[in-house]
Amino acid sequence: MNRKNSLDQSGVTLLEVLVSLAILAFVGSLTFSVLTTTIKHEETTSSHITLRQESNIIISTIRQNHHETSPNYNLCPKDLLVNDELKFQDFSINDTIVDKNNCIEINPSEKTNVSFTLIDKLNKTFDVSTTLDPSHVQSSINIKKDPPLIEEPPPTIYESFLYENIFIFGSDFGIYGSTPVNGVPKERLGTILINNYNKKDLRFTGNNQVVVHRILIDKKGNAVTFDSSTKLGRIGTTETIHINGDVNLNNGGSEINADTVIINGNVHFGSSGKITAKKVFISGNVNFGNWSALIQADEVYIAGRITERHSGNVIGSKKTYNPLDVPTNEDLFENVMPVLKEDSWYRNNGYATGGVLQENSKIFANTYSSTSYNHSNLNNVVVVSKGDITITGLGAKGFKGILIAPYGKVTFGGASFEGIVIARDGFYTQTNPSITFNNIENFFPNENALPFE
Repeated sequence: MNRKNSLDQSGVTLLEVLVSLAILAFVGSLTFSVLTTTIKHEETTSSHITLRQESNIIISTIRQNHHETSPNYNLCPKDLLVNDELKFQDFSINDTIVDKNNCIEINPSEKTNVSFTLIDKLNKTFDVSTTLDPSHVQSSINIKKDPPLIEEPPPTIYESFLYENIFIFGSDFGIYGSTPVNGVPKERLGTILINNYNKKDLRFTGNNQVVVHRILIDKKGNAVTFDSSTKLGRIGTTETIHINGDVNLNNGGSEINADTVIINGNVHFGSSGKITAKKVFISGNVNFGNWSALIQADEVYIAGRITERHSGNVIGSKKTYNPLDVPTNEDLFENVMPVLKEDSWYRNNGYATGGVLQENSKIFANTYSSTSYNHSNLNNVVVVSKGDITITGLGAKGFKGILIAPYGKVTFGGASFEGIVIARDGFYTQTNPSITFNNIENFFPNENALPFE
């Protein structure tokens, strides 16, 4: 009897083993395909950004030489490249090919056509054509793709600030305490653009509420860490929050809220932080280290592994992540710091070299600091510096204007700031001022009035 029962027990058949192996092979193939597509997409995007940034730098250098050199100057392709990993595939002036190791003499009083192709180590290329006139430069950059794709000329810095409503641009954003940062909610205006010139993490350490139209943070290779209850964005007001780099939500009050949230990196919830959106795209792994941590969205796209404390950490419809469906926001990320004009331009256009801030002040200095108390609000102020800008003497008064420090940082202390900050090394606040967007056209009516190239 016992032997019969033993024979009746069912084991694993050969067919079941084969079916299991087939399923495992299919899943493995699918996973490998998604991973390969993701890697290729990220390589292509990174290559595209690098080539375009280098092209912008080269165009800016050529334009500056053409405007500022007299009577003639030598244009040398070998001196134009900044990135050692890129090279010229070809370089021509007035349809004459110039060897990359040679130079050609240029007469800035004559119209000159310059064209070149940049190539990187992945053999991705950029076609660039530039027309140099005696008084100005008009540039058009065409991206070479397969098939070739003709694009409109990239926006100038002025156009980016005007139409994209950029009002904070730099590599760090050290807002103090409970500083509120606001765009124009009803019109959904105001863009914050943080780059990675400093190659450092971005840390939020205050109880801040940042509610603007778009927040774009490029910290690829570094991280964005919330050590406080900073809240970025608001659904219905903030269209996009796009972060390149890992995100660490280490405080229970920290939040990321927008119609679309894009994170190209890993996400770690060290506390009960939240990401709330209509759509969430995350290219890396997500680790929930806290029971109350939450990602909530109508659609959730996560490419990597999800480590949950419980099933309620993710609320929403989980979709298959396809990198080709993820918005890139390339045009905004590709903005580069402006180049200041020659010192003589500021002297000829009414800029003082220092002094006490007053209404309608225009100041250009190597570094600028204002720490004296002001008895009234300051309106329509422009401060341009080759180094840092420090304005901390306003007390309970406000400031309306534009602060430009493309080679330094801006530190502000007062009751309120309304305007634009361009600062390579970051924008920092003291006390708890309110920060409000104001468009560049309210300070400079056209590109000719800009204090930078």
